[in-house]
Amino acid sequence: MSPGREVCVTAGAEGRVDRVDISHAALSRGAGALSRLVTDTVRAAQREAADTALRRMTQSLGDSSPLVAVMRERFGNEYAAATTSANR
Repeated sequence: MSPGREVCVTAGAEGRVDRVDISHAALSRGAGALSRLVTDTVRAAQREAADTALRRMTQSLGDSSPLVAVMRERFGNEYAAATTSANR
């Protein structure tokens, strides 16, 4: 959910966006501001979903699991790239 609760995004464990809800109040922000808000909220939902999946995987397989290590690196690389692109 965006900080002002104007946009709510639900993402699945694999990062797929399942739902985007936009409030009437968000429409008054203008196209550019609303686009940035939606993009930022989608990224946050995807990060949260990935964190949840990784936490569950770690609980099931253990922190020293090679699969957990691969997924931790993959998620870290994906979100580092998204954050770098967003800050340009």
